Amino acid sequence: MLLVVSTVIWFLIPTALNLWPNVPHTTFGFKHIFSFVIFYSMGAYIKLYGSHITKKIGIIFSAIGFVGAFLGDILVDVLAMTNPAYMKQIFYFTQNDYGFFQLLLGIGLFIIFLKAKITYRPWINVVASTTFGIYLLHDNKLFLHCMWDNALATYQYYDLLVLPLYAIFVVALIFVVGMTVDYVRLAFIEKPVMKAITPSLERIQSRVEKVLPL
Repeated sequence: MLLVVSTVIWFLIPTALNLWPNVPHTTFGFKHIFSFVIFYSMGAYIKLYGSHITKKIGIIFSAIGFVGAFLGDILVDVLAMTNPAYMKQIFYFTQNDYGFFQLLLGIGLFIIFLKAKITYRPWINVVASTTFGIYLLHDNKLFLHCMWDNALATYQYYDLLVLPLYAIFVVALIFVVGMTVDYVRLAFIEKPVMKAITPSLERIQSRVEKVLPL
């Protein structure tokens, strides 16, 4: 119930209200940490209590999220033809942190892969181990402007027919480069460092357990 209330307050209501220029903008104190807590809680709930949730439900959620965001952006384009104020909202349904349709799409994809019967493949674990690093590398203020505006110049392709192809290329390029960087970090920095300090950490833990039996 708490997850439902949180979703309505921090995702559904802001998505419905903040599109319109004449309506006071509100996010009910939404912060990035809130989205992290909600996403993690939803994933944990589905993982622990979602035995009745099927892959079909995930497909439905994903379809609603994708179609809703797509039609929402079309709606904004139509509104912008008559009211220039909507030009600032061109990607409203696909870029807002509190986007309700993005949330549905994310939940749907999570359910699909959770319920998918994927056989063990070592390379899947290798790639998965780098995804958090990919996120940290490409979505932070140190690299955002330089990467998107200068290196990739994505804004130059907004009005071109090759935009979908260029978008796919950019996403793939960022993923591969980020994966390579994080894999190098894991292999040549994290593993050697952890191997070197683990004995010391184990000795400290042993001493703490002697003083404070757990």
